[in-house]
Amino acid sequence: QLHKHTHTLYCVTSLCSRVGPSTMSSSISASGILYDDADDADVTVVDVVIAGAGVAGLACALRILQRQPDTKLAILEKRRNESELCADVGGGYGVTEKVLSIFDRLGLADEARKNFGVLGDVRFIDPIVKKRAGIVRVLNLHGGVTATRGAMQELLTDALRERTQQSNSHGNDGTSIIRYDERVVDVKQDKDGVTVKSHRGTVVRAKCLIGADGIWSKVREVCFKNNSNNNVNNNYPVTAKEEHEEGQQHKRSRRSGGGASSVLRRLTPPFLRRKKSKGEEHPSSSSSLVRSPRFQATPFNNAFESKAFRAANGKGAICWWGKANIDVSNLDSNARTDEFVSTYHTLRNGVSMFATSMSNPSRVIWAAFTSAETPSGHMHATTTTTTTTGDHDVEMEEEATVKEQVIAVMKRAKWLPSSFAVQLVDRTAAQDITRHPIFDLPPSHDRSDTSRSRVALIGDAAHAMVPFLGAGACSAIGDGFSVANLLSDPDLSVEEALATYSERRCDGNARNARRSRELMGYTLCGSRLLDSIFASCRLHAPLGLLQHELTIADRHNEFVG
Repeated sequence: QLHKHTHTLYCVTSLCSRVGPSTMSSSISASGILYDDADDADVTVVDVVIAGAGVAGLACALRILQRQPDTKLAILEKRRNESELCADVGGGYGVTEKVLSIFDRLGLADEARKNFGVLGDVRFIDPIVKKRAGIVRVLNLHGGVTATRGAMQELLTDALRERTQQSNSHGNDGTSIIRYDERVVDVKQDKDGVTVKSHRGTVVRAKCLIGADGIWSKVREVCFKNNSNNNVNNNYPVTAKEEHEEGQQHKRSRRSGGGASSVLRRLTPPFLRRKKSKGEEHPSSSSSLVRSPRFQATPFNNAFESKAFRAANGKGAICWWGKANIDVSNLDSNARTDEFVSTYHTLRNGVSMFATSMSNPSRVIWAAFTSAETPSGHMHATTTTTTTTGDHDVEMEEEATVKEQVIAVMKRAKWLPSSFAVQLVDRTAAQDITRHPIFDLPPSHDRSDTSRSRVALIGDAAHAMVPFLGAGACSAIGDGFSVANLLSDPDLSVEEALATYSERRCDGNARNARRSRELMGYTLCGSRLLDSIFASCRLHAPLGLLQHELTIADRHNEFVG
């Protein structure tokens, strides 16, 4: 509860005010948590400090200011300016109808539907089928929206600026609530509050800290240490071999009750499995899926414990993101001509691809995935060229472009050049394709992994998941919205609010993170049996079953408020 027991420490007139020694509460000054190189006059005092201005942090800030406009906020963002924050890089976000209701309550749903692509249907592609560019089935799925990362960031940033300008009379300054080029490096907390320090020496004192600083979260590293090996390094490995060696440091353990039944369960697609009992659904930390340190971010590696998948799935996964500035009707002769957009799903022979048509402007964004074990899955795949030097022909190896790499992967998977997926990549400019390994965090049902005392983690900082279930952004927005509602509850203290947030959100996020791993593992393992099962299901399964599978993550995303 943000305003209960407020004392003179928090009675400031501006977010950027500098609090002098005479104004600081004597109990806080004597607590010893302030830094030796920071005078009391250099400490900014606010109610809530948020690390990270991604979708989770911005949603949290917007909801807090909506419910309690006089709340003093500071957002510490490591990017240098708003242009970098809202840069149109990476892939897109899918926002389901359920999460869109959060935008509605924030007053942003109409603008989201106007500026983003409103989902009309899902189109399943079989890239080895010649007819209709391989598009074998269409499932109507209305309600959600799709947006590029940049468009989503811009919407939330503009909304926060407008909201804080309306709160100027309460001490918030819309031009400075997001403090750019401020990367959190240290956090200290006591019974009265939290003190945060950035790499530039800025010190912020608050009643609580919300860590929304992504998979490489410094807040998580400092405040949620499980052991001395919890050092997250965002220098990506250079080769697939190095990715494998790093992943091998975090070997998975078998669950109790393994054996043949365990292997068969992992060979069964998720929608055909029996439902778990409550005890199985919420494993204790001692019997969790991952024995490695809870908060070590690693390349996606060996999602299954069974030996049957280890050979195929033990080398990590690679993703290519791309955006093609073309009209989707050039690739799909039966593309929609109304205001709705389509998403395209395809998987075959250990390669998977998702694509979304965007209506404003006309373009298609896509992501292709494969195991790092495959040829051209290496960080520096090469091509061989022949050049003439004097009287001799010399073969030289040159580094293949990312576009050549992904097309080579599709060809080895026997995808037809005439298929929608291959044509889409072929018509994408090489400079518009990026490539990187896939990272996630081990799923956890332990409440203490997401909140401790006056510090809580939300979004990727708490449960980064592989982008295979379309649940990452939705879960992050749900986190931010939920923790903001609880902090604004007058009947809860700060500690109670953050503990309730973990209790309500932890299990659903862990289930989605684990399911994302499983789906990626099934589709990238290259099993002919599973490949045939998936193809048959997409072609012949009842539409209701397919819709159930596509929206199951939404049912686990239960937000508070």
